[in-house]
Amino acid sequence: MSEMKRVAVLDNEIEAQLLGSILSEKGIDHILISYRDTAYDGLFQLQKGWGDVEANEDDEKAILETLDQIRHSQQSEEMVQTAGVTVVGSVALDTVETPWGKNEDGLGGAATYFSLAACHYAQVNLVGVVGNDFPDEHIKLLEEKGICLDGLEHAEGKTFRWSGRYHEDLNLRDTLDTQLNVFEHFHPKLPKQFQATKYLFLGNIHPALQMEVLEQASPEFIALDTMNLWIDISLDELKAVLKKVDAIIINDSEVKDLTGENNVVTGAQKVADMGPGIVVVKKGEHGCLLFEEESVFAVPAFPLDNVVDPTGAGDSFAGGFMGYIAEADSTNSETLRQAVVHGSVLASFTCEAFGPDRLAQISGQEISDRFDAFRKLTAF
Repeated sequence: MSEMKRVAVLDNEIEAQLLGSILSEKGIDHILISYRDTAYDGLFQLQKGWGDVEANEDDEKAILETLDQIRHSQQSEEMVQTAGVTVVGSVALDTVETPWGKNEDGLGGAATYFSLAACHYAQVNLVGVVGNDFPDEHIKLLEEKGICLDGLEHAEGKTFRWSGRYHEDLNLRDTLDTQLNVFEHFHPKLPKQFQATKYLFLGNIHPALQMEVLEQASPEFIALDTMNLWIDISLDELKAVLKKVDAIIINDSEVKDLTGENNVVTGAQKVADMGPGIVVVKKGEHGCLLFEEESVFAVPAFPLDNVVDPTGAGDSFAGGFMGYIAEADSTNSETLRQAVVHGSVLASFTCEAFGPDRLAQISGQEISDRFDAFRKLTAF
C-alpha cells in the first residue's frame, strides 16, 4: 500500500461530507482533514477551502473523478446553498468622492459589500434587484467569487444609485443624490433553494420587506441591519421584526435613537430586550462592542494609515461576521467573538480602496495575517 498523500483541497464541509460518504461506500481508504483541526492557539486561521482529502496514490484518479462529479451535481449545489448564508439587500451603482479622488458609477450596495466579504468564508446567496443598465462586468465579478445570483432580479429600468462626498474628516459625509429606481418597488423573492439556508442576513431595507423575507424562509440564525430612517418612520414594524431575529448589527447612534439611551451599554440591553439576544454595536473608527447574554466583548478598529473610502465598511463587517459564523456553523460565545474580529478585518480592507475593490482582491493569507495582527493589537 502506498503512502497517504494530499489529493485535493475541498471547498466546504458539505463537499467533504459527500465525498467521504461516497469514498466509504466504494471502500477507498481516505482521510478528511479540516483546517479547523489545525487551528493555531485555539483560533481558526483562514486558508483557501475547508480542508484536504488524503489517500493512497493509487486511488488519486478515482477520487478526483468522484470530486468532479460532486462539484457538478445539483444535489451538491443545493446542499451548499442551504449550508451557507443568504443576504437580502441593495445592489447599487455608487458615485463617491473623497479627498483622495472620485469613483463614478462604481459597484456598490449593502448586499454587494456583504457578499464580497462573506464569500471568503462560506457560500453566499444574494437576493436583490438591478436594472437593465447594470454592467455585465459586475455580474461576472460576483459569479467569479462563487456568489449565487439566483435571487438577483433583473428588472426593467435603472439600477439603484447613490452619490456621496466625504470631508477631510471621513466621519463626515454628505449624501448628494439618491435614486431608488428599480429598488423602489423591490419585493424580495427567495428561490426555493435559499429558503432553508441556515444563516440569513436581512440588510438595511424597510422592516416590512424584512418581514416578507422571514415569511419565506426557515433559517436557524437570523441577523439584521437597520437605520435611523426606519427607526423614525417604521418603529412598530421594526420592533415586530426584532422579535423574530437572533442578532442585530447597528451603530451607536441607532442604539440611542431606538432606545432613547445615551449610554450604549444600557441601550444595548434594551435592544436585546426587544428580541435579539446578540447585539453588535459599531462605533466607526472606535471599533465595536458585542453584547451577548451577560458578557461584553470589545474590539478596536484596525489602525490604518491610508483610508481611501469607508463606504460599505459596515456592510463588509456584517459579511465577515456572518460569513465566519456560517463557516464555523456555530453561534457559541467563542465563535461570536472571533466573528466580530473577522468582521473588523474585512471592514478594514474595504477602507483601503474605492468601492469593494479590495474585498475582491484580498487573499486568504492576507485575511489570516490581519487577523493575527488584531490578536497582537489586543494582547497584553
